[in-house]
Amino acid sequence: KSFLKYSPLIVAFVMLILSCEKDTPDNPYDKVDYGTGTTAVSEPDPNTIEGLQKNIFSTRCAKSGCHDGTFEPDYRTIESSYATMVFQPTIKNTVDLVHYFNLRVRPFYADSSFLIERLVTTTSDYMPSNGGRLSLSEIQHVKNWSNTGARNQFGEIHVAPNISPVINGFLSA
Repeated sequence: KSFLKYSPLIVAFVMLILSCEKDTPDNPYDKVDYGTGTTAVSEPDPNTIEGLQKNIFSTRCAKSGCHDGTFEPDYRTIESSYATMVFQPTIKNTVDLVHYFNLRVRPFYADSSFLIERLVTTTSDYMPSNGGRLSLSEIQHVKNWSNTGARNQFGEIHVAPNISPVINGFLSA
């Protein structure tokens, strides 16, 4: 008799349980791999402008009072480094009064680039002047970048600028 008394309650409970067993659609967010919360950053190729900027120019050259935007080349960013080096004329063109250079970086010709001369010179006028010299490996990375076209951060080779106009005389009317 007591079973019959509670039977409507038991039936309602069983129906409630059965109604909860519906097929629910998959939650698309259940399958997202959120990982560890860290992003793996790959090391740039040391023979590219990105690698040179990260490992040499920004850390060794863009120091206060040096190539920090107060004079060229400006090594604060990849863009400023590239724009103030490749096919840019030198202000000072020799360190030893024997070898003379017209361009800071001449793509495909590292040995014709004043940047390389400043890195390898045996005079006291070497770069970086604010600390220890670059290692032979670091200098080789700069040479490799230059000898493979001194490509920008997009992998493009800079086209040599047009020759500056020459004035041969004046015409008066």
